[in-house]
Amino acid sequence: MRTLVIVLTDPLSALMAKVEFMARYYNPEGVFSHVHFISPASEEIPSADAQVLVGEKAQLTVHALGFLRYFGGVLPYGAFAERINEIQPDIIRAYSSGIAGSLAVFWAKRLHVPSVISLLSLIHISEPTRRYAI
Repeated sequence: MRTLVIVLTDPLSALMAKVEFMARYYNPEGVFSHVHFISPASEEIPSADAQVLVGEKAQLTVHALGFLRYFGGVLPYGAFAERINEIQPDIIRAYSSGIAGSLAVFWAKRLHVPSVISLLSLIHISEPTRRYAI
């Protein structure tokens, strides 16, 4: 059984409302039997509403830590530390180089597991962008 933790930048409920996801987007080959989303939201959607994101066979848990507990994540105590230590992931992933990415890398190093940071962009190449190589 392999466990994946995804440290979210935005609440999962907000992502689900504005983005159209493919089935099993966060677990495409069914590699992970457990997937945990750690969210900065105080309240989140039920795990069953997001099950499509990880596939039918994976067990999904959404942890809504709230803004302050989420950003206290580098502390060796508190809600974030308790959750991540309880989960004992095999890999930690984030889709940001900001706070979420920093937390993913920090805890992966602390737990001696790999981390993956994916940077996605919606920037379209426009004429000014090409001209000035921004």
